[in-house]
Amino acid sequence: MLSLRRSRGFTLIELVICIALLVTIVAASTHSIGNLVDRQRSQSEIKGLMRTFHLARTSAINHAQIVTICPLGSDGRCTSDWNSPISIFLDPDNQKALNNSDFLVHVFHGSGNGHFQPAPSNRRYFQFSSLGTSRGTMGNVTWCARNDEPTLRQQLIISRSGRIRFAQDRNNDGVKEKHDGTPISC
Repeated sequence: MLSLRRSRGFTLIELVICIALLVTIVAASTHSIGNLVDRQRSQSEIKGLMRTFHLARTSAINHAQIVTICPLGSDGRCTSDWNSPISIFLDPDNQKALNNSDFLVHVFHGSGNGHFQPAPSNRRYFQFSSLGTSRGTMGNVTWCARNDEPTLRQQLIISRSGRIRFAQDRNNDGVKEKHDGTPISC
């Protein structure tokens, strides 16, 4: 007699179930990877700005003179457009303008994945004295993602003593808070 052998392959139903599970797993991981990339971008932006402020403070101490950090207009004067490249320059006469290209220390270019906004909002510059302390009032610079996702907001806080630090999420809700405990806003 003829014996029928059962095939050891997958049935159509088993194959459809496996593909459906695979699609679900890929979709979930793609969303998670997208969130991870967004968080890394926001961290990269604020860390780049922090390195810029640290370099400005170090330059002020090393050169024993005022250093200004600001976006520059076409005339070489500080502007309030913090989404333009941000320049660090020696400012011995406290003019808040780059009059000599030899005084330029560094230019920071943001990635364009979000925008910076200083506080107060019309602030045109930050400065460090020859001792590394902040000249003028303390302040902060907030970075906001293009989609304005609250969990991606970052803030750099500059104290009167010249200390530079990041805003923290003290209540563990995923949104960083300002110095007064309120969530960072954009």
